Amino acid sequence: MQRTMTFVSNIVILLTSYITTPFAFSEEWHLEKSRDPIQVFSRDITTPQKKSFYKEILAVTTVKASPSALVNVLNDIERAPQWIDNCIEVKILANQEPQIKVVQSTFSAPWPLHKRDMLTKSIIQYKNQIIVIDIIDAGHSLPTEKNTVRMRDIQGRWTITPKTEGNIEIRYQGSGNPEGNIPTWLANKVLIDSTFNTFLNLSSIITEEIYQHSEITH
Repeated sequence: MQRTMTFVSNIVILLTSYITTPFAFSEEWHLEKSRDPIQVFSRDITTPQKKSFYKEILAVTTVKASPSALVNVLNDIERAPQWIDNCIEVKILANQEPQIKVVQSTFSAPWPLHKRDMLTKSIIQYKNQIIVIDIIDAGHSLPTEKNTVRMRDIQGRWTITPKTEGNIEIRYQGSGNPEGNIPTWLANKVLIDSTFNTFLNLSSIITEEIYQHSEITH
Protein backbone atom coordinates (compact mmCIF):
# COMPACT_ATOMS: atom_id res chain seq x y z
CA MET A 1 0.00 0.00 0.00
CA GLN A 2 2.82 2.42 0.83
CA ARG A 3 4.45 1.84 -2.57
CA THR A 4 1.10 2.36 -4.28
CA MET A 5 0.48 5.60 -2.39
CA THR A 6 3.94 6.92 -3.21
CA PHE A 7 3.48 6.09 -6.88
CA VAL A 8 0.08 7.77 -7.06
CA SER A 9 1.43 10.97 -5.59
CA ASN A 10 4.46 11.15 -7.82
CA ILE A 11 2.62 10.64 -11.08
CA VAL A 12 0.52 13.64 -10.22
CA ILE A 13 3.35 16.06 -9.43
CA LEU A 14 6.31 15.74 -11.76
CA LEU A 15 8.01 18.18 -13.48
CA THR A 16 5.03 18.14 -12.86
CA SER A 17 5.74 21.83 -12.73
CA TYR A 18 1.93 25.95 -12.67
CA ILE A 19 0.09 27.48 -15.28
CA THR A 20 -2.76 28.43 -13.01
CA THR A 21 -5.93 27.35 -14.70
CA PRO A 22 -7.19 30.62 -16.23
CA PHE A 23 -10.80 29.86 -15.39
CA ALA A 24 -10.12 28.64 -11.85
CA PHE A 25 -11.60 30.60 -8.97
CA SER A 26 -9.18 31.74 -6.30
CA GLU A 27 -9.40 29.25 -3.43
CA GLU A 28 -7.49 29.66 -0.19
CA TRP A 29 -4.15 27.89 0.08
CA HIS A 30 -3.81 25.52 3.05
CA LEU A 31 -0.42 24.75 4.54
CA GLU A 32 -0.08 20.96 4.49
CA LYS A 33 3.53 20.28 5.45
CA SER A 34 6.48 22.39 6.46
CA ARG A 35 10.13 21.92 7.44
CA ASP A 36 12.24 25.04 7.19
CA PRO A 37 12.79 26.17 4.47
CA ILE A 38 10.31 23.92 2.59
CA GLN A 39 6.55 24.56 2.64
CA VAL A 40 3.88 22.66 0.74
CA PHE A 41 0.34 24.00 0.28
CA SER A 42 -2.79 22.68 -1.44
CA ARG A 43 -6.12 24.06 -2.58
CA ASP A 44 -9.23 22.89 -4.38
CA ILE A 45 -9.57 23.59 -8.10
CA THR A 46 -12.90 25.07 -9.08
CA THR A 47 -14.01 26.02 -12.60
CA PRO A 48 -17.25 27.55 -13.86
CA GLN A 49 -18.21 24.09 -15.13
CA LYS A 50 -17.30 21.89 -12.18
CA LYS A 51 -15.07 21.34 -9.19
CA SER A 52 -12.05 19.13 -9.87
CA PHE A 53 -11.55 16.05 -7.72
CA TYR A 54 -7.80 16.62 -7.76
CA LYS A 55 -6.05 19.31 -5.76
CA GLU A 56 -3.59 21.93 -6.93
CA ILE A 57 -0.31 22.17 -5.07
CA LEU A 58 2.21 24.86 -4.29
CA ALA A 59 5.68 24.10 -2.96
CA VAL A 60 8.19 26.75 -1.92
CA THR A 61 11.79 26.56 -0.74
CA THR A 62 14.96 28.66 -0.59
CA VAL A 63 18.40 27.26 -1.40
CA LYS A 64 21.89 28.63 -1.98
CA ALA A 65 22.33 28.16 -5.74
CA SER A 66 22.63 30.14 -8.95
CA PRO A 67 19.39 31.21 -10.71
CA SER A 68 20.11 28.84 -13.62
CA ALA A 69 20.74 25.83 -11.36
CA LEU A 70 17.16 24.52 -11.57
CA VAL A 71 17.23 24.74 -15.37
CA ASN A 72 20.45 22.73 -15.30
CA VAL A 73 18.97 20.08 -13.02
CA LEU A 74 15.91 19.70 -15.24
CA ASN A 75 18.12 19.45 -18.34
CA ASP A 76 20.21 16.71 -16.72
CA ILE A 77 17.61 14.08 -17.56
CA GLU A 78 19.87 11.12 -16.69
CA ARG A 79 19.65 12.08 -13.02
CA ALA A 80 15.90 12.63 -12.92
CA PRO A 81 15.26 9.26 -11.20
CA GLN A 82 17.58 10.34 -8.38
CA TRP A 83 15.30 13.11 -7.19
CA ILE A 84 11.87 12.28 -8.64
CA ASP A 85 10.43 9.25 -6.86
CA ASN A 86 9.46 6.30 -9.05
CA CYS A 87 10.75 8.02 -12.19
CA ILE A 88 12.07 5.42 -14.63
CA GLU A 89 13.38 7.86 -17.21
CA VAL A 90 12.93 11.24 -18.83
CA LYS A 91 13.38 11.69 -22.58
CA ILE A 92 13.65 14.93 -24.52
CA LEU A 93 11.63 14.23 -27.68
CA ALA A 94 12.14 17.58 -29.39
CA ASN A 95 13.93 20.89 -28.98
CA GLN A 96 11.62 23.03 -31.07
CA GLU A 97 13.47 26.21 -30.11
CA PRO A 98 16.33 26.86 -27.68
CA GLN A 99 13.89 27.52 -24.84
CA ILE A 100 11.16 25.02 -25.78
CA LYS A 101 11.32 21.25 -25.22
CA VAL A 102 8.87 18.36 -25.56
CA VAL A 103 9.53 15.84 -22.81
CA GLN A 104 8.32 12.32 -22.05
CA SER A 105 8.53 11.19 -18.43
CA THR A 106 7.86 7.57 -17.44
CA PHE A 107 7.06 6.25 -13.96
CA SER A 108 7.05 2.79 -12.45
CA ALA A 109 3.99 1.33 -10.74
CA PRO A 110 3.47 -1.61 -8.38
CA TRP A 111 1.48 -4.58 -9.61
CA PRO A 112 -1.27 -4.65 -10.77
CA LEU A 113 -1.09 -1.04 -11.96
CA HIS A 114 0.44 -0.20 -15.32
CA LYS A 115 3.33 2.23 -15.50
CA ARG A 116 2.44 5.84 -16.28
CA ASP A 117 3.86 8.42 -18.62
CA MET A 118 3.30 12.08 -19.35
CA LEU A 119 4.13 14.21 -22.36
CA THR A 120 4.73 17.86 -21.65
CA LYS A 121 6.04 20.94 -23.40
CA SER A 122 8.32 23.13 -21.28
CA ILE A 123 8.82 26.79 -22.12
CA ILE A 124 11.52 28.85 -20.40
CA GLN A 125 11.14 32.60 -20.08
CA TYR A 126 13.61 35.06 -18.58
CA LYS A 127 11.90 38.05 -16.99
CA ASN A 128 14.58 40.40 -15.67
CA GLN A 129 16.23 38.31 -12.95
CA ILE A 130 13.36 35.82 -12.66
CA ILE A 131 13.25 32.52 -14.55
CA VAL A 132 9.84 31.00 -15.31
CA ILE A 133 9.39 27.49 -16.71
CA ASP A 134 5.86 26.75 -17.88
CA ILE A 135 4.74 23.14 -18.27
CA ILE A 136 1.94 22.46 -20.77
CA ASP A 137 0.24 19.13 -21.42
CA ALA A 138 1.29 17.61 -24.76
CA GLY A 139 -0.28 14.20 -24.27
CA HIS A 140 -1.88 14.04 -27.73
CA SER A 141 1.40 14.47 -29.59
CA LEU A 142 2.46 10.81 -29.33
CA PRO A 143 0.51 7.52 -29.14
CA THR A 144 0.46 5.77 -25.77
CA GLU A 145 2.74 2.76 -25.51
CA LYS A 146 1.40 -0.70 -24.71
CA ASN A 147 0.79 -1.38 -21.00
CA THR A 148 1.24 2.31 -20.23
CA VAL A 149 -1.34 4.79 -18.93
CA ARG A 150 -1.03 8.36 -20.20
CA MET A 151 -1.57 11.04 -17.56
CA ARG A 152 -3.49 14.10 -18.70
CA ASP A 153 -4.39 17.68 -17.83
CA ILE A 154 -0.83 18.33 -16.71
CA GLN A 155 -0.06 21.97 -16.10
CA GLY A 156 2.50 23.67 -13.98
CA ARG A 157 5.08 26.37 -13.47
CA TRP A 158 8.50 26.61 -11.86
CA THR A 159 9.49 30.12 -10.76
CA ILE A 160 13.08 30.88 -9.72
CA THR A 161 13.67 34.23 -8.01
CA PRO A 162 17.10 35.47 -6.83
CA LYS A 163 17.29 36.47 -3.18
CA THR A 164 20.05 37.91 -1.00
CA GLU A 165 23.37 36.26 -0.14
CA GLY A 166 23.41 33.99 -3.17
CA ASN A 167 20.08 32.30 -2.40
CA ILE A 168 17.21 31.60 -4.78
CA GLU A 169 13.55 30.99 -4.06
CA ILE A 170 12.02 28.06 -5.97
CA ARG A 171 8.26 27.81 -6.40
CA TYR A 172 6.40 24.97 -8.03
CA GLN A 173 2.66 25.17 -8.58
CA GLY A 174 0.77 22.59 -10.58
CA SER A 175 -1.94 20.00 -11.03
CA GLY A 176 -2.76 16.96 -13.14
CA ASN A 177 -4.83 13.81 -13.55
CA PRO A 178 -3.07 10.45 -12.95
CA GLU A 179 -5.79 8.58 -14.89
CA GLY A 180 -6.70 4.94 -14.35
CA ASN A 181 -8.50 3.31 -11.47
CA ILE A 182 -6.87 5.25 -8.65
CA PRO A 183 -9.11 6.70 -5.91
CA THR A 184 -8.92 10.47 -5.98
CA TRP A 185 -8.94 10.67 -2.18
CA LEU A 186 -5.81 8.51 -2.14
CA ALA A 187 -4.06 10.59 -4.81
CA ASN A 188 -4.80 13.79 -2.90
CA LYS A 189 -3.81 12.31 0.46
CA VAL A 190 -0.33 11.24 -0.62
CA LEU A 191 0.33 14.10 -3.03
CA ILE A 192 1.54 16.38 -0.26
CA ASP A 193 4.12 13.99 1.17
CA SER A 194 5.47 13.14 -2.27
CA THR A 195 5.83 16.80 -3.23
CA PHE A 196 7.60 17.48 0.03
CA ASN A 197 10.02 14.58 -0.43
CA THR A 198 10.75 15.60 -4.02
CA PHE A 199 11.62 19.10 -2.83
CA LEU A 200 13.90 17.61 -0.19
CA ASN A 201 15.76 15.69 -2.90
CA LEU A 202 15.86 18.72 -5.19
CA SER A 203 17.20 20.94 -2.41
CA SER A 204 20.20 18.65 -2.13
CA ILE A 205 21.03 17.97 -5.77
CA ILE A 206 20.59 21.58 -6.93
CA THR A 207 23.47 22.80 -4.71
CA GLU A 208 26.06 20.66 -6.51
CA GLU A 209 28.83 22.69 -8.15
CA ILE A 210 28.18 21.27 -11.64
CA TYR A 211 24.78 23.02 -11.76
CA GLN A 212 26.00 26.48 -10.74
CA HIS A 213 27.38 27.53 -14.14
CA SER A 214 25.97 28.13 -17.61
CA GLU A 215 22.98 26.04 -18.61
CA ILE A 216 23.62 22.38 -19.37
CA THR A 217 22.22 21.28 -22.72
CA HIS A 218 21.53 17.82 -24.12
